[in-house]
Amino acid sequence: MRYRQGEETMNFQNDLPLLAYMARKIRLDQGLTLENLKDDNISMGTISHIENMEGNPSESKVFYLFEILGYDRESVEELKRRELLEMETLRRKLECVENMLNDEDLTQAKELLDRYMPKEYHALFPYANYLKGLHEYFL
Repeated sequence: MRYRQGEETMNFQNDLPLLAYMARKIRLDQGLTLENLKDDNISMGTISHIENMEGNPSESKVFYLFEILGYDRESVEELKRRELLEMETLRRKLECVENMLNDEDLTQAKELLDRYMPKEYHALFPYANYLKGLHEYFL
């Protein structure tokens, strides 16, 4: 299903992984639990399924979750743009770390990797963790 926000069109199914990540990130950054967010319209199980990309959550439930977190659709679109930019920036930084590892500049690579290491739920955590393992391998 497509919906319009301003001049952009977002495809809900294509954006679901990013929306799921953003919902979890916002919830955790706000120090909230699943229990804190549940109400008569959304269960803890549904929230968990949305965040973990399980099942096929409805668009209305996903955006209801964002409303509970304090974001309307327009705000979600802006958050999405910012998050994509931050993810691209982090990806490029991690690629630089990988190049340093390949060039055996281990001290600088380790320093930057420690600085850029994302949280476990971040989409780039597996890549960063791979780089951490690569650093250990080169030692």
